[in-house]
Amino acid sequence: MKGSDYIVEFLVSHGVTDIFGYPGATVCHLMDSLEKNSEIDNHLNYHEQACAFAACGYAQSSGKLGVAYANGGPGFTNLVTGIVDAFYDSLPTFFICGQVDTTDMVGEKRIRQRGIQEIPISKIASSFTKKSIYVDRIENLQSCLDEAYILATTGRPGPVVLEIPANIQRATFDPQSRTMETSTLCGEKKDEIAIIDNYLSKAKKPLILAGNGIKVSGLKKLFNEVVHNLGIPVVFSMPAFDLLEYENPLNYGFIGNNGFRYSNYILYESDLIISIGTRLDGKQVGKKTAEFIHGASLLRIDIDANELSEKISDNEIQVNLDARVVLNYLKDSKEKYIKTSWIEMCDKLKKCLIDYDLKKYHLILRELLNKASNEAIFTADVGHHEVYMTQALQLKEKQTAIMSLGLASMGYSLPAAIGAHYVNRSQVISLSGDGGIQMNIQELQMLTRDNLPIKVIVFNNNTLGMVREFQERNFNGICCQTTEEYGYTVPDFEAIAKAYKIKYTRLFDNDIASIQKFKYQNSGPELIELVISEPTYLYPRFARGKRICDMEPALDNETKRIVENITYANVAR
Repeated sequence: MKGSDYIVEFLVSHGVTDIFGYPGATVCHLMDSLEKNSEIDNHLNYHEQACAFAACGYAQSSGKLGVAYANGGPGFTNLVTGIVDAFYDSLPTFFICGQVDTTDMVGEKRIRQRGIQEIPISKIASSFTKKSIYVDRIENLQSCLDEAYILATTGRPGPVVLEIPANIQRATFDPQSRTMETSTLCGEKKDEIAIIDNYLSKAKKPLILAGNGIKVSGLKKLFNEVVHNLGIPVVFSMPAFDLLEYENPLNYGFIGNNGFRYSNYILYESDLIISIGTRLDGKQVGKKTAEFIHGASLLRIDIDANELSEKISDNEIQVNLDARVVLNYLKDSKEKYIKTSWIEMCDKLKKCLIDYDLKKYHLILRELLNKASNEAIFTADVGHHEVYMTQALQLKEKQTAIMSLGLASMGYSLPAAIGAHYVNRSQVISLSGDGGIQMNIQELQMLTRDNLPIKVIVFNNNTLGMVREFQERNFNGICCQTTEEYGYTVPDFEAIAKAYKIKYTRLFDNDIASIQKFKYQNSGPELIELVISEPTYLYPRFARGKRICDMEPALDNETKRIVENITYANVAR
């Protein structure tokens, strides 16, 4: 069998139905094999970075293997940002990179380059992948693919780069019939799981802190069953805020630097925090890590022992287990841990603070996002609009939201929306800022070409808002290259939509009636420019040197008094 044919058959046999790529000489054999196989759809993006982000969006919204390919040389280097994104967000992904023939490679010679576009792909990728695999002989192709699949999809998921020279792709071999070994990482450890029951039985104010590890492992349904079974309040890290629908009575929002005040208060008041699949970084816990748990017991459940080496507290209880094992155990638990007085406190805090920090731009975004279909996927670039989306969204049961998190890359939303769409052919609402949309704006052509039901909302506040806000606080209001006064400008988005033959609508934040009347068309792409007339800021946020619940701006006196009465009420600690 030809090497490239085997690669495609391997992907199909492991459930891959969609792949994202850009043509190049050293992947022509792979492309030809993809074209001949009717069981996999080969999607042409218009930049290799977009291919990588599309694979990330596919994996992030489904928990399935996302796959992208590109030429060697500049094709690979353009993939790098997406590969790094997959690494930091633990996304199960393959990145297949062409390479010049093995006979044209530098090898051990002390020269810079032999073949045109030759670069040391595996060496470059080794620091931001689970593994970067160079396939040097056709006889090794089968074992390399087996190893790559196990690495990408088991344990803590992540990207694997496959560097496959052109002559390996076109060579032939006889694949061996064999059973692929599976990983046994972090299986059941009954004594460690029993610790959870022990702490839950003693807790008076237990709380689950759910993280992205649950989401990227495709455990949303199982997690919902656990929450229903246990009856324990839940807060989230920001990327995992879509694990429960908005209306679920045990959904108490996401914590952290730009999280909800009531979420941070509830976490601060709890006496047991069960953290599952979240690394508890500075954006969640703040600078004073001891204040984060505030005397509560902290149970940290994580599949990655390296993450557990970064302690939040000397007294934390660490459980190095796969979230799937823990959730399956809790789903079948016969104990009920519902604490009525604790839930009443959580409800009062939520009711008091839920809308406290919402501004006009939150409310108009909510109005637009609520018009999406019941199974829509929401994507966002990094920026003010990303946080506003998470603060404003009222997600339904089958809706999901994805973002670039650890890497926090501009330009993610649009290509990730393309990848996410192909999971279930769903409607996608892609939210970008006026800066981020230009990073991969060429992908509008793919929307037009394939008539994709992706609705692109450009949150146009005519500035690079996050950087501008930082400059205002730290550089005496000199906003170099982030405002029009200092050289930053935005294009005519109506003219852009016309060039790409996409339906265009302009909405203004002060025209509420037009926003309320607006409806997405049933099919095809749209570009909606939402013009923001007022300066935008990220609130609430952690206040330097204070508790995580004492956020900026400070609560007004009356609200502060109400919150203090709730938290000082006679609820045993």
